[in-house]
Amino acid sequence: GSEVSGSVIGTTCVIGEGAVIENSVVMNDAVIEPRARVSDSIVGEHGHIGAGALVSDRSIVGPSASVAAQTSLSGVKVG
Repeated sequence: GSEVSGSVIGTTCVIGEGAVIENSVVMNDAVIEPRARVSDSIVGEHGHIGAGALVSDRSIVGPSASVAAQTSLSGVKVG
C-alpha cells in the first residue's frame, strides 16, 4: 500500500501503490503515481506527480502542473 502521515489529502485524489506522502498538502483531484514520494511540500489541484518522483523541502507543484517520472525536486516551485 501507500503511506500517508502528517498530511492533508483533498477529495478524489489518486494515490498509487508504494507512494509516500509526509507532512504535505495534496489538493483535490491530484494524482500521485506509484512509488512517488512527496515530503514537506504542496501539490496543487489536478497536480500530477510521476512514478518514482521525489518532491521535497517545501516544493510547490502548482495547479495542473506535472512532475515527470523519476524526477527529483527540492525547494522549488513548478507551474
